[in-house]
Amino acid sequence: MNIDELKNSWKNIELRVSHLEDENRRLARKLRNNAAMSYRSNLSRRYIMAIIACIVAPFSLIGINEQAPLPMLLIVSYIVFFVVMALLVVYTLYRLRTTDYISLPTKAAIVAVTQLEIMRKRHNLIGYALAVPLLSYIFYFLYQVGHRGMIVGAIVGLVVGFIVGVFIDRRTRRIIRHLRDTLASELQEDQ
Repeated sequence: MNIDELKNSWKNIELRVSHLEDENRRLARKLRNNAAMSYRSNLSRRYIMAIIACIVAPFSLIGINEQAPLPMLLIVSYIVFFVVMALLVVYTLYRLRTTDYISLPTKAAIVAVTQLEIMRKRHNLIGYALAVPLLSYIFYFLYQVGHRGMIVGAIVGLVVGFIVGVFIDRRTRRIIRHLRDTLASELQEDQ
């Protein structure tokens, strides 16, 4: 084997390695895009379930109203709370579904995910701000009625609902963080 043949062999090896590196980058990008789409789909399902919960929740008043007639202000406040929360979730879902995180430049996609996280936090704060007076009014009404079983049921429901809400919120935050990290890993690779 002469020197020219060795040079040609070496160039061929370099071309193959270069091609394999390009192919690895392409496959890694494809995997990240699939992961980002999976996280987005998971978030969409969570928000759809939240919308369904907001639609179904006002119907819980039917059973309570049979035990003790509810004041109209309580009924209206309860329904308005869940309508407002449903509208906030619908808006978040709309923003999530209309933002194409894959087509956006990576930095813009990361900014969009960060805005989604900020929106989620704002909606949580709005929900807390609306829930505290509503829950206070509900407990005041139950106290006025004097039905111990309903008061105990409301307290248990409040505690269980709070615990479930915390777990759901933690999981949603984790999914958003994974989505942001997936997009950030693409940004690091591009640099």
